[in-house]
Amino acid sequence: MERKQFAERRGNWIFRNYELGKSRPSEHVLCKLEEAEFKETKRGRVMRSDKEKTAFLIKKSEEKIREIQEKKRRQEQQSQFERRGLSLSQAAHCWLEHLAAMGRSGNTIHEYEMSVQYYLVSAGDHTLSEFKLQHADRFLNALQRRGLSPSSIAKHCRSLNILFRFAHEQEYFAGRIPHIKPPRVPHKQVRIFEDGDYRLLEEYLRQQIKQTRNSRHLQGYLNMQRLHFLLKWTGIRRSEAHALMLRDIDLQAGILHLRCNAEVGHVLKNGMEQSIPIPQGLREELMHSDLSDREPQERWWLDDGTGRLWYRDKSSMGQALYRAQQRAGIQSEAKTLHGYRATLGTRLAAENPAVAQAILRHAQIDTTIRSYVNTPTLPIRLAMDSLKWN
Repeated sequence: MERKQFAERRGNWIFRNYELGKSRPSEHVLCKLEEAEFKETKRGRVMRSDKEKTAFLIKKSEEKIREIQEKKRRQEQQSQFERRGLSLSQAAHCWLEHLAAMGRSGNTIHEYEMSVQYYLVSAGDHTLSEFKLQHADRFLNALQRRGLSPSSIAKHCRSLNILFRFAHEQEYFAGRIPHIKPPRVPHKQVRIFEDGDYRLLEEYLRQQIKQTRNSRHLQGYLNMQRLHFLLKWTGIRRSEAHALMLRDIDLQAGILHLRCNAEVGHVLKNGMEQSIPIPQGLREELMHSDLSDREPQERWWLDDGTGRLWYRDKSSMGQALYRAQQRAGIQSEAKTLHGYRATLGTRLAAENPAVAQAILRHAQIDTTIRSYVNTPTLPIRLAMDSLKWN
């Protein structure tokens, strides 16, 4: 007897799902009869042919099967959870989906994914309630064998601890919250650029812009110059510099608007759009002349001249500027991009630490002083030099 997969009943198309081992099929509503009968076109509603109608119903049935399978998977997952709690991979999946829904950047989510993968490979996909000290030891030993630095290992430990707290808050498991103790990371003194470093790079870029005849190379040097002056005077984050558009620059009001940008997947650190003043030095050194020379189709601060971004991502932006710094003869220990932010923070903190905190947009002044200020250059040094004993 021929099995009919589709049947009309009470104004609906019904899908009969014949499952192995079951004597009778399960039945599911696919759609209204009218929905299968007609299709929407530019000319309005058009009746489907028999072949088109069959293809439409097959597609709807495939969607229904996937929906049934997903429902079964969730039921099995829930049943497993009720028996012994979620596994780490299941909890991580829920956690990463939540972070994406909350608007966390793709780079942040990718870093968390890497931490979870390192753990699963080294410690296994156990349930959260089964966590033991041996799992943490395997994880730490595996990271050390990879040759990761103490700061990178500590970062991965923090990621897993955040996952554990999230899973406990969501009641994915009962009992105490697991914790992986990260290794102690030595705190290095913040490295900054010297005045001479900036002069060397600026002279090098101006010389290259003046001498270069290749239009592609010229565009690269122009964008390095734009990036250098922007970071030098504002200290904005590299992701903010990468996503900055010309429409976000209000030269008349002297304001730089920092906004989220879905086109490049840029999300501001706290999710709130901000505005910062454009220093007079930046306007005088570059912005006035640069903006007046732009082509009408340009949209980005770091534009390729046709309305597209010159740098494909933040990494390539940093690599290009690093090469320029090396060719200019700069021998600084400061980080290529982050060094600009630390240099500006140090200069501002020498006058007023609260101003440095406001310009760098840190929630806590301790973050500014600890991670963005080279302490020996502050007035503390002058005070110690002038110290006298009777």
